[in-house]
Amino acid sequence: MTRICLALFLFSSVVLAQQDGNPVDVKSLSVFLDGIKQKQAAAEKSHRNAVYQDFRAASSGAASALAFYQQAMQVTSFQGQNRQQTEFHDWKKKEADKFKDPAFLDALRLHLAYIVLTLERGNGMTVKQLLPELLAYTADAWNSGQSLNDPFMRNDITDSLFVKWYEIQGWISSAEDWDMKPGDINGIYKQTILPQMRQDKDPRILRYWDQRIETEAAGAQASKRTFDLDNFNRVTQPGLLWSRAQDMLAIGQRNNAINSMYAILKANPGHPRAGDWIKQIEELIQPAAPAQSPAAR
Repeated sequence: MTRICLALFLFSSVVLAQQDGNPVDVKSLSVFLDGIKQKQAAAEKSHRNAVYQDFRAASSGAASALAFYQQAMQVTSFQGQNRQQTEFHDWKKKEADKFKDPAFLDALRLHLAYIVLTLERGNGMTVKQLLPELLAYTADAWNSGQSLNDPFMRNDITDSLFVKWYEIQGWISSAEDWDMKPGDINGIYKQTILPQMRQDKDPRILRYWDQRIETEAAGAQASKRTFDLDNFNRVTQPGLLWSRAQDMLAIGQRNNAINSMYAILKANPGHPRAGDWIKQIEELIQPAAPAQSPAAR
């Protein structure tokens, strides 16, 4: 009996295996799948626009930035009805003086503004398209004084409270050729702005070097240490001037570049990089090799 049942089972399995359903309507299925993908893309675009608008609005001023910060803290650090009503209130009271500090408020606003720029970059905008906003941001940050020392400006935005709250780490990380520290102005220029300016042969690139030299000179003087000022005059400033001359060359001002390099080397023959500078000048003034005639080839 057992053998008969087993045989019947195996036979029915074979019959079922040989039977298939109706043919797949590939066209209808493809249309359905395309519709799902379009809905997903539309939902993603809508979500990104909403996130972008939230951060753009929050970065519009000190008051909106502070309100956004307090909301983020309430949601991420004071969850639970009792905690929201008591501990969050106590925290705001404890931090009241900080919330009135212009340097903190400026750091908060700039931090959010840089996240907006990063979202734009991560969403596919080119550096060329973002250049006006980047230049405006760096000018604002450069004049922000003590705000640059705030953790909101010194730390990577990938670890930002706001980025974690909105769960947009992937979007932020997708920004290419991008410095993640809002207060690293030189890093932002080096990684993002300067390469674009060199490509565009943009003469505004020289303003960056002038401002950087001015800023670092002020820092050396403010330290009131003889070593710092001497090191700036002997090593740092000539090196920055040389970088400025190199960018003259990059934007097509060859004669100005060579003349500047000559003046820098003449004034600083003992500079640690003098040997390299000599080689660079020699390469620039080396006569171009005459083209070979077809016969010579």
